[in-house]
Formats: sequence, C-alpha cells, structure tokens
Amino acid sequence: MSILDEIGEMAIRTSEKLVYHFLGLLIKIINANRNISKRIYHNLQKRDIEYRDYLILQIQLVIAVLIIATVAYIFFWISFKILILVFGIFGTYYLYLVISKVKLHYENHAAYTQYFMSIFGMLILLTIVKVIKPTVAFVLLPEIHILVLSVILWFSISILFKSKYRRDYTFGRVMEAGNQVKVRVNYDLQANVTRGVHFLDNKVNAKEGDRVKLNIQWRNLKASRIVGVAEVVE
Repeated sequence: MSILDEIGEMAIRTSEKLVYHFLGLLIKIINANRNISKRIYHNLQKRDIEYRDYLILQIQLVIAVLIIATVAYIFFWISFKILILVFGIFGTYYLYLVISKVKLHYENHAAYTQYFMSIFGMLILLTIVKVIKPTVAFVLLPEIHILVLSVILWFSISILFKSKYRRDYTFGRVMEAGNQVKVRVNYDLQANVTRGVHFLDNKVNAKEGDRVKLNIQWRNLKASRIVGVAEVVE
C-alpha cells in the first residue's frame, strides 16, 4: 500500500470518528434539552399554559438563535465554522420540533410546517449567498445585496402564507360562562392570534367547556384582535 493510500484511509477513519462523535454529542444535547424542556413545561403548567403554546415558544426561541447566528455570520462577527456548529445543534432541534412535534399538536400542521420551514430555508439561502458573494462594491454597506434579498424573501413568505392559509377567525375554549364568556385562546398562526384569555359578550348561549369559533379583526403589524363569539363548535 502506498503512502497516499495510507493517508487516504487515515483521513476516512478520522472523518468517520469525527462524524460519530459529533452525532453522539448531538444526541446528548437533544436529550438534555428534552429533560430541561420537560421541567420548564411542568412549571408552565401551573400557569395554565398548554403544551401546544409552549411548543411554539420553543420554536420561536430556537429560530431566534438561528437568525442571530446567521446575521452575525453575514456581518463577519462569527466564523463559518461557528455558524455550522450552531445550525448543527439548534437547527437539528428546530427541525425535530417543526417536523415531529407540530404534527402531533396542531390539526392543520401543514400550515405551521410550511411557514417555519420556509424561514429555515430562507436562512440557509442567505448563508449560501454570503458564501458565494460575501460583499458587493457598495462602500456604505457591502452586505446590502443580502439585506435586500432577505426583505424580498420575508415578504414573499408572508404573502404566500396569507394567500394560502389566512383565515379571519380562530377558536377558543370557554372557561366561565354567563352574560359574558371567559375564553382561553391558543396561539393561532393562521389567524395571527397569540395565546391569551378574553372576555366577550355571550350572544350564542355558550356554556363552560364549550369550544367556540371567534371572529377576529386582522392586523398586519401586530397580533389580530378578537372581537366576538361567532358560534359554538362543540
């Protein structure tokens, strides 16, 4: 066997060991995160927060980390190796939440999966553009081409999502009933509604425990406003 062959085999064995150790580390981190996540949710349950809302909170926190890392790489604040490490850990956990967990806890999971995967894909695309064309000949802001692309992609994702999945109503569960109802609402991406408790006129004779359909006033720059009870669903 020639020296080149020996070097090649050594490189392959080293690469296999690195991949093996990386996957092992990744599994340990994910398992540790699961344990931490369970403890956090146990405390949140005391505040009457459902798991599906906690799931969205986790996804938002993880994607925030990925966005910060991507921006830091674009502006040369961190190296490409660090970005790969961040995406290897947080990106894997993000995909696990979006692909596996969302499907279990949301009826129209396709809408959530498409939206969150589109954001993830946007970050990957921006990173690729940064690698291929780091800067342009623009003195004030050499990364302007990436910023322009990010704005175009963000608006495209928002417009396509709204055109396909937007609806002007959401659902809630009646906690207390009378002339007014106290309704608990979960996070609803399609209606642009955040988690919360609302007091509304009871014009449909809703009772405690009923699931009700709620009318909303759509707002683009902030969460939509719930304006009334439309009907009792179940």
